Amino acid sequence: MADDAFEDIDGLHTPGGRDVDLTYHGGQVARVTKPTVDAHDQTLLDALCASPDGVRADAAVLCPSMRAIGHYQRLLTQAGLMQVRVTG
Repeated sequence: MADDAFEDIDGLHTPGGRDVDLTYHGGQVARVTKPTVDAHDQTLLDALCASPDGVRADAAVLCPSMRAIGHYQRLLTQAGLMQVRVTG
């Protein structure tokens, strides 16, 4: 997904691969590159399902677009994982 561009808040097309700044310094960022969206999604689900509940509760899936938000909400719901949508 790092090669996918998205439309920034200012209407500019921005490359998907960008640096991530952590404000919650106790966490970790996991970067995964897979050949397909399905392979990426399965890796995400595997990691979330393998995490203890307390760790999973602190996890965040950051999405570059409204379309991606919908995709990941459906994916997590179908996997039986609860989620809360947080907007900035």
